[in-house]
Amino acid sequence: MELKEKLRNEIAELLKKVLEEINKGSEVELIDSEIEIESLEFSIQPLMYYITRPEVKPEVKVIPEIERVEYKVPEIKWVGSIKTVKIGATKEEGGTREITYVLGGQKCPQLYAGLTEFHKPIVSMDVFDIKVSLPKSVRQIIGEDVLENPAEWAKLCVEKFNADMVSVHLISTDPKVMDRSPKEAAKVLEEVLQAVKTPIFVGGSGNPKKDTEVLKEIAERFAGERLLLSPITLDMKLEDIAPVIKKYNQVAVASVTMNIDQARQLTRKLMTWLSPNDIVVDHFTAGIGYGWEYAFSTYERAILAALHGDEELQFPTVAAASNAWSAREAWMKMDPFWGPKEYRGPLWEILTALTFVILGVDLILTLHPLTVKYIKEFINKLSNLKPSTDEIEMYYKWSSVSTGV
Repeated sequence: MELKEKLRNEIAELLKKVLEEINKGSEVELIDSEIEIESLEFSIQPLMYYITRPEVKPEVKVIPEIERVEYKVPEIKWVGSIKTVKIGATKEEGGTREITYVLGGQKCPQLYAGLTEFHKPIVSMDVFDIKVSLPKSVRQIIGEDVLENPAEWAKLCVEKFNADMVSVHLISTDPKVMDRSPKEAAKVLEEVLQAVKTPIFVGGSGNPKKDTEVLKEIAERFAGERLLLSPITLDMKLEDIAPVIKKYNQVAVASVTMNIDQARQLTRKLMTWLSPNDIVVDHFTAGIGYGWEYAFSTYERAILAALHGDEELQFPTVAAASNAWSAREAWMKMDPFWGPKEYRGPLWEILTALTFVILGVDLILTLHPLTVKYIKEFINKLSNLKPSTDEIEMYYKWSSVSTGV
């Protein structure tokens, strides 16, 4: 053992000198060197580490002091604003409505920095001019007896379900459905106008040629009412419909399918005949799981572009949350894991509507009474959410912390 220890020390000393010479850039050559021993065991790596290991000092962790810094609300200059569009007209204004609304007017995004005034959207309920296939959960609340009476249906929406207004869809005018005439459509709308005294959103069948005829008849028949006439699309002969909308003091709903470039093109053409205060834009709404997130993104990009100065997008917007029912998951029977459809359907529509409230959309179309109830409660809570100066200061203090790192 003493011999091994002695040899280890001698070899270590030798290797140390060799390494020193190597580190100096010198060449080292061992000549006529011979070591004889009966048995010798040693490990080069541990020995080399022992010789060459660096001196390690214990790490000292320094905890930085927390310092206070001033928090400032981001100063983004919104050079644009959303135009205002009045819908509905009183007797003094040339119409027959007792209630009117002004859409638009935003000068910054909804809930911007948490300190801006909340922009309250208008909530409308859908009414159809003929009996249509509706989800059972909707029929159970609305009642089967009104589904073939648009006027009574509209009255129920406003008086019982507290909708701000109604949106009447004239689907019977579609050539592939019943091909009702423009005059027949106008008669249905007249009954609705007598039943409720709110502004009215008028939806056509989606057939460009037939909708042009129907909406022209309605615009003239109910001159001065400031009705929202939809859809006005790029597929129509705008030179036929737009001057009529202007002449009889109505409002055009410029409708595209989640395409901002087409929205710009359509509004640019419409402004040949209409003023900016006669146009609202429907970018189209898809149901959850069916492109809903892209619809959300389209509205968001359009609104931000408008506030940044894009004049071809500076119009109030309308979104049909009722399109959420186009998703099968909103109404079909599914595995119990997904919950009963009686709850799932309304929640599907409520969530769709909720996102558009947060976006700052001006008019939201709905179908289920529960959507109206809960969305209006949500709107009222946000409208009354006015933090005190102390609360705002508390939030600033909480966010005004720097670790100094």
